[in-house]
Amino acid sequence: MNHTLTTEQRVALCKAAVVRIRTMLRESPGDWRDYVNLAHMVTQHLETIPLAQVGPLNEQTWMIASLQQLALLSMSDSTLAGVAMWCSRAWLGILVREQENLAALHGVGRLWLARAQPALTRVHRIDGSNSSSGSSSRPSVVSFTSSEDERQSLQATREAEARVGMPDYIEARGFLQPATEYLERAVASARSQNLLSGDLLSVTAESYMSLGNVSSPRVNEDYYRRAVRLLRAATLLPDYTLSRYLSGYLEEYGRLTVSNIRALTASLFGVAAGTLGLESYPGFLFYFIGTAVVSVLIFALKADSSPKAYFFRPVGDLWVGDLFGGLMSFVLTWTLFYGLCKA
Repeated sequence: MNHTLTTEQRVALCKAAVVRIRTMLRESPGDWRDYVNLAHMVTQHLETIPLAQVGPLNEQTWMIASLQQLALLSMSDSTLAGVAMWCSRAWLGILVREQENLAALHGVGRLWLARAQPALTRVHRIDGSNSSSGSSSRPSVVSFTSSEDERQSLQATREAEARVGMPDYIEARGFLQPATEYLERAVASARSQNLLSGDLLSVTAESYMSLGNVSSPRVNEDYYRRAVRLLRAATLLPDYTLSRYLSGYLEEYGRLTVSNIRALTASLFGVAAGTLGLESYPGFLFYFIGTAVVSVLIFALKADSSPKAYFFRPVGDLWVGDLFGGLMSFVLTWTLFYGLCKA
């Protein structure tokens, strides 16, 4: 591209180059390194051209989004860091003029999320595969079934609390907090325009999941719950299917929530049955009726009367999940309090 060309000619050449980049991304994304120099040349020329001269707003967002899609492929090695920075400045320029522009909010949020990935990779190496960690990518569930489980849970929580002060965790939070803020604004903007998409909801949920992974156990459950609500909203959209990973996350969250509630209520039912002096079959009937009531409450309050959004097997996971697993806790507390009341 020659600087002696007119602005219109340079804009036309930039658009033609972006079309080539988009074609590559669609047909052979593995060849993205062959287009690095071209992307740098485009952004260098666009730096000298007011964005308004590129064309209407939809053409501006099209060019920025295309270049950002390429830049996101190399965030781990900074090959296209300059292109990513140009995209960020361009999006922010649009937001100065239109504070609720959906494409710009989504674009800035995605860039912040991408910038967090190197730190998140290091955090993942620190955490390893310790699923009991408070910074696990799955919501934590406190066990009520034994003092040993409770001791291990408290130990894991203390370890997780200590890790969140490490530099990599702090760095990741520094990127993820603005990512969630911009993406939340994008979700609100999309909802107001009736343009909500599964991709936007999913990436916003992933940002909250990642933020929960690097945050204190005292607050990360709020981030996990927000992620679950976003994923559930995505499942309700027609013609959209969550990835296997996100579907598994949603299912496990529901399953662990049910397991936690079952463990607690089984012990409470045992206390009630023992205090009432129930014996034999009436005691077991009391347990099964109480468990059925709990399932109805979970269905109405936790699953929002839509269990398919949280469970792959609603009948097995919600209605009979851990039904017999909590029976031992029920029997133990039942016999204990029965003996105490009869003594």
